[in-house]
Amino acid sequence: MEERERKSLDETNRQQFARRETKFRAEQQAELQALLKRIDSRRKEHIKQRNLDSKRLLQRNRNVQAVLESKQSVEAVKTVAQIKANLAPKTVRRAPIEGIPASARVKSNKQKKKNKTNEDPTFITE
Repeated sequence: MEERERKSLDETNRQQFARRETKFRAEQQAELQALLKRIDSRRKEHIKQRNLDSKRLLQRNRNVQAVLESKQSVEAVKTVAQIKANLAPKTVRRAPIEGIPASARVKSNKQKKKNKTNEDPTFITE
């Protein structure tokens, strides 16, 4: 009788431990699934943020490149204009002198030629 009782107690204990173990394993599996789900959602969030940052950097790069190209274009135009100016024949232009009256100024050769053609060819004799 004692043996039967012992066997039945042992069997009951085994069944209880098996149920507890099964329950414990199910809880652990549920926790593992929850952790995996959190990891996956954070991974997706990280990838999404990385793609957004990548797009921002690409746009910034395009903007910087456009600004540099426009600056380079303006500089090239200025340089070409300067080269053309340096290669063009040089002419000296004098600005009119404000302080000297026109009658006191020395006339250039061009002005003398103009004045000769405008002079009256008739002579007055007395």
